[in-house]
Amino acid sequence: MCVAWSLAPPGSGYDFFSRFFAPKKGVDEVTLFVAVHIVL
Repeated sequence: MCVAWSLAPPGSGYDFFSRFFAPKKGVDEVTLFVAVHIVL
């Protein structure tokens, strides 16, 4: 499992961008993963 995040560029209207990957579980990418966003 891997969670990648980065600060959003100034003026984008967002605080950060994030992605969730779990290739061994068959999850290539989930753009909105609620539990991860609660932590961030």
